[in-house]
Amino acid sequence: MNYQNSVKKYLYLVKLTHIRLNNGVKALIPIFLFLPLFSYAQLSTGLGYIDLEDYRVNNEVNPLPLGISVIPAISYRSGNLNIRGPNITYNFLQGPIGFSYHLEIVGERYESQEVELRNSAGNTGFSLRLLYLTLKHTSDFTGVYRGNITNAFLAHRFQLFDRLMFIPRIGYRYTNKSYNNYYFGVRANEVGTYSFYELENARSENAGATLIFIGSDYSLSLGYSHTNQDQDIYDSPTVALKSYKVWSLFYSFNMK
Repeated sequence: MNYQNSVKKYLYLVKLTHIRLNNGVKALIPIFLFLPLFSYAQLSTGLGYIDLEDYRVNNEVNPLPLGISVIPAISYRSGNLNIRGPNITYNFLQGPIGFSYHLEIVGERYESQEVELRNSAGNTGFSLRLLYLTLKHTSDFTGVYRGNITNAFLAHRFQLFDRLMFIPRIGYRYTNKSYNNYYFGVRANEVGTYSFYELENARSENAGATLIFIGSDYSLSLGYSHTNQDQDIYDSPTVALKSYKVWSLFYSFNMK
């Protein structure tokens, strides 16, 4: 595959603009022109359920971004553009070598006693895939925690049967001190039930898999992941478990 031609073909869809973040750091945000320039488009809708194990101490809010476990599963795909709920991916390169732009929701909500609400944030960044290895770096552009996340993981799609796929995944997630202190730290003005706590950078391990069944006009996916958190995160007085599990079930119906 000629990757240079692929880049030239889609580069005119993108304008790069600088957006100044609240912490004074500049990030390049691709602004995509959503025009009918692709040969096909696919819209699907459905429902999803996410069960995140409660690993925090006395969390008074639902940790998921919308505050609910049952969520609408709406996705749109056209050419190299892929939108799943609030998350957007644009693939500049596809194949054995991939390069993508991401805009996504990150962070689990938390509020307890004197500890004020920690909200989800919007991250933006890029990923590079070399065969089965993916390196991904995104930064907060909403000014919520004012930090960044780096993921390094191995994943591969296995075609078990004609309509059944299995995708295992294993890797690391690196979160910087700004992310860790926002979601797991205890500020000086929040001391009471919990003691003051600050963190540095952290590395957590994650492994999981997704099983996908594709019907004639629908798909059903079952996901599981297990995260083993960095010791500094576990030592936070707001964290009850060192590791936790996440289950998910999604049903989508193709509109076109």
